[in-house]
Amino acid sequence: MNTGSISEMVLNRSVVKHIAKNKKITDGGAAAGYDAALLDIREDVGLLVGEGYSDSAELPKDNDIVAVVPNQRGEDSGNAGNNSIVTGLSCLEMAYIRACNNIYAAGGKPQFISVRLTLGTKVKEGVVRKMMNDLTELTAARGIFIIGGDTKISEAMQPEEYTASVTAFSCTDHKRSTEKIVPGDRLIVAGYAGLYGAAVLRERHKEELKDRLPESYLDRIRINDKSVLTIEKAAEAAFKAGAKRVHDASFGGIYAAIYQIAQSAGLGARVKHECIPIKQETIEITERLGLNPYLLCSTGALVIAVSPDRTDSVVNSIKAHTGLLAYDAGEFIREKLKCIVSDIYLINRKLDMPDGDEMFK
Repeated sequence: MNTGSISEMVLNRSVVKHIAKNKKITDGGAAAGYDAALLDIREDVGLLVGEGYSDSAELPKDNDIVAVVPNQRGEDSGNAGNNSIVTGLSCLEMAYIRACNNIYAAGGKPQFISVRLTLGTKVKEGVVRKMMNDLTELTAARGIFIIGGDTKISEAMQPEEYTASVTAFSCTDHKRSTEKIVPGDRLIVAGYAGLYGAAVLRERHKEELKDRLPESYLDRIRINDKSVLTIEKAAEAAFKAGAKRVHDASFGGIYAAIYQIAQSAGLGARVKHECIPIKQETIEITERLGLNPYLLCSTGALVIAVSPDRTDSVVNSIKAHTGLLAYDAGEFIREKLKCIVSDIYLINRKLDMPDGDEMFK
């Protein structure tokens, strides 16, 4: 099996198929295309549960994925003086971001989280301490409480590797309306395809890429603002403007997210290639590495289902409240086929079941 999210075929055949349905789960749950599960707790209260994962193979310690933040004097961020602030990313922070994104995609606000760390036998205590210190600062600033978790050392892991899983919880009104996606509904893509994955690839292949792209160009591929990795504001703006469903794009990229939201609705989708937002830097770096940027991890991007009469409202709301690019990219169709088309670029490409992620190739 390929590294990344398990393939759709294996997921359905060997995981989801064996999970019994529960009438207490009133929305979402154990199926691709659903970001969280809504549990019926009592008549007027539901509990949203979302998961997030990352590991040290994705984000090694001391990575250079996030750019240097300018100091308060406004000095050039490229000068690593005493007043400069370097903010890296840890795999625990990424697991937290993804868990929260899954709650946002379901229309909730994370209130509590649980943390699980599995460590190889040679992982240093300082690595764990730094990750947890950063996470407690993040959650405290957002009023999110860490309510528990589990930390284990396992010989099944490579000695210096580790994994992080975060479960996020949100109390919500389980009576909220969830309109069914129907043929003719529009599919909106917001945020940049492969933006996060490109930053990871830059870190992982930077020595190789220096011979192919100018260093100044490679610097533009780094993450300048961690807020681009969260879908909080975009999801909130979409729901307020009348979106039916929001799906977080992460492992497997934009193509996987499109496939999954259509599959979960029992429909197909036809999406215009030129209406998927993507940065030229992402295209350039993936071309140099022989990878598909649309199958590249896209944490921070999202796909949205909306009725035709609300499409402009949702697109404009996302742009106004987040500054993200958002496009009416296509439609849901009765035929189960999922495809990317373009009259401009002469594309008519069938989307296959998601299988891994280009970030790990």
